[in-house]
Amino acid sequence: MKAHIRSKYVDEECEVTVRTYQDGVTPAIILSDPQTGEQISHPTACVPGIPSSHVAVKNYAENEGMLPALISASVIDEAIGTIASGRVLLYVCPLKV
Repeated sequence: MKAHIRSKYVDEECEVTVRTYQDGVTPAIILSDPQTGEQISHPTACVPGIPSSHVAVKNYAENEGMLPALISASVIDEAIGTIASGRVLLYVCPLKV
């Protein structure tokens, strides 16, 4: 699926791909350039134990603003909870794609 993603560091049309992490269960969102295939952002983290229909969204550092951007682009729904990961929070969100 293609979507316009607008966050602090990204403001462009992206190819949105959902794959799984190496555990074969946890979904990962990859944003790439639709023309070149070059990866633009990987705004999720692998968190074992969350439902396979949900993702853990990074909304800090180079992914700042990615949570509302993915919601606006209808890639995910609003966060249903948070998980602490070191000094940051990951937002657990249902996938819509």
